[in-house]
Parts: sequence; structure tokens; C-alpha cells
Amino acid sequence: MISRKFYPQRIIIYHIDDPCRRIDVLKYIVLNSLLVSHGIRIDTSLYIIDEDDGVAYILNGYNQRYLYAHDRSLHRYIEKIFCRLKTYPGVYLFSPKVLLSTILPDPRSILFIHTDEFHRPSPNTPPPPLSGIRKVIIVDRQLDSGGAKIFYRSKTFISTIISIHHILDLILGAWIRRRGRIERFNGEGVQD
Repeated sequence: MISRKFYPQRIIIYHIDDPCRRIDVLKYIVLNSLLVSHGIRIDTSLYIIDEDDGVAYILNGYNQRYLYAHDRSLHRYIEKIFCRLKTYPGVYLFSPKVLLSTILPDPRSILFIHTDEFHRPSPNTPPPPLSGIRKVIIVDRQLDSGGAKIFYRSKTFISTIISIHHILDLILGAWIRRRGRIERFNGEGVQD
């Protein structure tokens, strides 16, 4: 799916029933997951899982086209994907079970799990290593998987996405496509 690998890959997983009726929520999920100022995060993929219909939508940042932060444009883009089932470059449909089995984290992954309850890490749990990370997965609910698990407490899943992107951008940087050029972004708007 991604022709070049930009590490760490960021994968955001969001479960939603009947996404066509929840366009306003999806608009903010897509906006905060894939877009930055005048650019698209090419190291990020967004997985929208509709378990009722048995469909997983993948919005792959590297192959994404026709995605802009303008409110009406974003609304129409999401409406065409989730209500009319139209695909664009960088948009793929899969079975959720097949999809999740291929992305579950390995030992070189960090899994951020959104929660509205406080979770205290076990004292025996070592901190995740920041060097050598291959995948960073941000998910809206608990997954049975390996890798380092971090429960991230915030009011909404959108604020979880924003906060974790900001932290990762400052620590590890990000890969952004702006005006047809790929740049490494360090979180402060400065190219490395």
C-alpha cells in the first residue's frame, strides 16, 4: 500500500457505527489525523472501522489526493467516501478482521489507547523505547495485541490524536507532503 516507508508509521484506528450519519465527527477525525497546515501527513494512515457493515476504510496519507482542510471540501470528500462509497487515490476498503490481523503491533510498536478512565501503569512495565520504533498505533479502544501499551486519558478521541501527534512531532518528527514536495517536519514548523 505504501510505496516508500517513512518511520515510524502512524496508524490511527477509529470504530464507528454507520459513518454516513456521523460525518461531522469523521470530519474532525480526518482533519486531525491526516492534515497539517497546507499539507498531508504521509507517514500516517487512518482506519475507520464500521463493524455493523463489516467494512474497514483506510485513508492512506502517502497516496492521498483531493483532501483539503477547507470545511466544505472536507465535508464533501467524507460524504462521498462514507455515504456514496466512492474511492479516491489513497482510500481502500477491507474486511476489519483481515485488516486488524495485519497491523497488530510487534515489539517495535507503541500502542496508545484512548481512555476516559485513569489507568496506572504496572511498576514492572518498562517504558517503550523511542529508538527503533516502526509503528505508532493510536486506537479508540483496547486491542488484544503485543507491543508497548500506553493508556492515554483525555476527554475525546480527537484530543488524544492531537496531543499524541504533537508529542511525536516534537520527539521524532513527521513526514509531510506540501505543494508536491515531501518534507521532514519537526513539530515546530521547521524543516530538519
